[in-house]
Amino acid sequence: MARGAYYHVVSNSRQSDGEIAEAYQVPAGQRSVIHNFVDTQYFDRERVSETTHGLSRELSLEDARPVFLFLGTGYQRKGLKPTLEAFSRLDIEATLLVVGRDSRQAEFEELAQRLGIADKCCFLGEQSSPEQYFSLADCYVLPAYYEPFGFTVLEALSCGTPVITTEHCGAKEVITPEVATVIDHADNLEELTRAMSYWAGRKGDVTLRLHCRELALKLDVEKVMAKNYHCIQDVYQKKQAARC
Repeated sequence: MARGAYYHVVSNSRQSDGEIAEAYQVPAGQRSVIHNFVDTQYFDRERVSETTHGLSRELSLEDARPVFLFLGTGYQRKGLKPTLEAFSRLDIEATLLVVGRDSRQAEFEELAQRLGIADKCCFLGEQSSPEQYFSLADCYVLPAYYEPFGFTVLEALSCGTPVITTEHCGAKEVITPEVATVIDHADNLEELTRAMSYWAGRKGDVTLRLHCRELALKLDVEKVMAKNYHCIQDVYQKKQAARC
């Protein structure tokens, strides 16, 4: 990132773009933002509906109970602690699925025990089919302390699942209040609890699922890769012109 060592820098969020500009003094004319993409054919609730029903039975989930999902590697940075704390404050019967790996998983399981929600939380470890869990959930919770973008936000939306995240997650730049809640900080438990309660009340809302899917389709992998291609082509042409 030394000055003169690059022709152009592409970031996946305005948040990251600002950080790069500040840390490396990259001129505005040599920076672009192209948000991350999602494979909407792979992350599709309809495609995995049969296996999702089977997974629901395997986990003994009750149809009437809202299902919250926390999915990611690195529980602390992604906000599992406030997720557990906010979940414990809910005045409704619900289930929280925790998917992903972390060397400190036992500590978070102990926290769930202390909060009195261990019987409502399922720590499932790393899983190879995240699309099934996104499709199973009624709300995806990612109250991250820091996340440059957050592919999982788009993956959840592509599966028709609304999202809760924070101002410190780059994906906030592409979501709308219609399908997501953005709280100011992961430690704002009051707002996080209120958001979880709100989306739990939208369980089974078919229109909501459609809106989530529609937003994800705007960031489908083919469309975003086309933007990347044109950006690279433009930079290449400038590079060639500079050599003449």
